[in-house]
Amino acid sequence: MRRITTGETNLGQGLMSISIYHIFITIVYGDEMIEYGRKYRVIQLYKDGKISLGKAADELDLPMTEFIDLLNEFGISANIDYEDYLQGLQNLKKVW
Repeated sequence: MRRITTGETNLGQGLMSISIYHIFITIVYGDEMIEYGRKYRVIQLYKDGKISLGKAADELDLPMTEFIDLLNEFGISANIDYEDYLQGLQNLKKVW
């Protein structure tokens, strides 16, 4: 991609240039990077045992199954044991 400089500013010892390319990257990828960082933070909290699987899914506004898939993308297994499975099954029976 060709770099188009829109302006330069002398900041003390250094010279700062702003380009349309940098503005584009900031606008387009900035939100994606913020969302990625948010996901990473929640995954790290879950991995460290500071929040539960359900809380982590809620923090990211995801169903628990999608959060488990997200963990899998990061190479992290969900800490679900047999008792959790039975509790989930009982909760499902209450709803149905």
